[in-house]
Amino acid sequence: MFCQNCGSKNSDESVFCENCGVKLESGNSILTESRTKYRPTIAKVKKPMSLKKKLLLIIAGFMVLAGFVIYMIGSNISKPENIVKGYFDSMMTHDWNKAYSYLDIIDGQFSSKSAYEKFMTEKFNDTENVDISNYSIEPATANVFTKDDDSDLVKAYIVRYTKKGSASTESLEINLIKQSKKTWLFFNNYKIAVDNLVSKEYSVYSPKTSRVYIDDIEIAMTSNEASNNNYNNELATYKAVNIFTGKHKLKITTAYSKDLESQINVANGDSYTASQFELTDQTIDDLAKKSEDLVKLIYNSAIEGKTFDMIKSNFLIDENALENFKSTYDNIAEDVKQKDGTGLKSITFSEFKANKNNIKVSSDVTYSSSVNFKYTYIKLQKDYFNNNSITEYTPDSLKAGDLSVTYIFNDGKWLISSLSRINIYY
Repeated sequence: MFCQNCGSKNSDESVFCENCGVKLESGNSILTESRTKYRPTIAKVKKPMSLKKKLLLIIAGFMVLAGFVIYMIGSNISKPENIVKGYFDSMMTHDWNKAYSYLDIIDGQFSSKSAYEKFMTEKFNDTENVDISNYSIEPATANVFTKDDDSDLVKAYIVRYTKKGSASTESLEINLIKQSKKTWLFFNNYKIAVDNLVSKEYSVYSPKTSRVYIDDIEIAMTSNEASNNNYNNELATYKAVNIFTGKHKLKITTAYSKDLESQINVANGDSYTASQFELTDQTIDDLAKKSEDLVKLIYNSAIEGKTFDMIKSNFLIDENALENFKSTYDNIAEDVKQKDGTGLKSITFSEFKANKNNIKVSSDVTYSSSVNFKYTYIKLQKDYFNNNSITEYTPDSLKAGDLSVTYIFNDGKWLISSLSRINIYY
């Protein structure tokens, strides 16, 4: 039962309100029932969103937007037509750094970015940027590699363009090669094929003792013999790998010759053979001095009665020429000292002069050194008018002589290959 005055709940047996003391009316059972059923509803107050939650929602929104932007950019830059466009634009403006980034090329000694920039700059040195009026890019549908889907490995395109001031249309075919590595993990990646731009290898056949440079870059000897059997075995093979086709500067240096310089036109399957070298003046003079020392040693040793075995260590002789050289020396020694006591007592040489009419050597690096000189001598001879007694004879004037010695360059040294000619008369 509830009090009609204060509304406090009292037991059903109560006469007066336990709270305010007012006498309770027995008719408040309805009030009791109604108040029992009544429960006031308290409205819930919605709490404001926390700052952390707001930041998370903002970040999520940005991520979705960024993902969409990345997708659009990735789709755009990986689109084959756009790759062709970017490459074509960079070629027309001579932006070689950008053009190189589009190429499907192995970075190497002759195919690096710096080598490409240097090569293309020299190639188009006198050519201004191409001023294009308009151009279009279309699939080369006749090409058997071209398909409509993205699963193909090669895509071929033709760029048709017109230059300002010209009504004629020119075209350029560009092939794209699909790369195994994706762009940004999801997008197909294509590079420009370099089949017509790069030669897989270019061979130079040159003597084993030479050093070979292309565009001031030294190339290594890959074989100590020429791979082309049409040339002698004194040649070695030097190879430039992955080199751009077109004109390049070739230089071959040796310890004995002037630098051989030539412009070569590199193309697939081509090669260059160094056939002749022009000796330096120093080399010619050095070989002439060797010949001078040689003729003096031969005649003075023969006059002293020395055998070839006693003096051969003084000569740098090719093993193949040793027997012939010994035979020549033995003949001179026999003629210089006759068994009857006649022959040369002494000989004096002077005024040596190298003959420089021939200053070139072939690829086998052999050189015939021709030397002129003057000489005088004291000869022991029989006086037939005085009981064949031995007398000395000296000519009234200097005699003229010459000799020719063939040398071969081997292991950094000039070896005697043969004593071709020696003209000394007495």
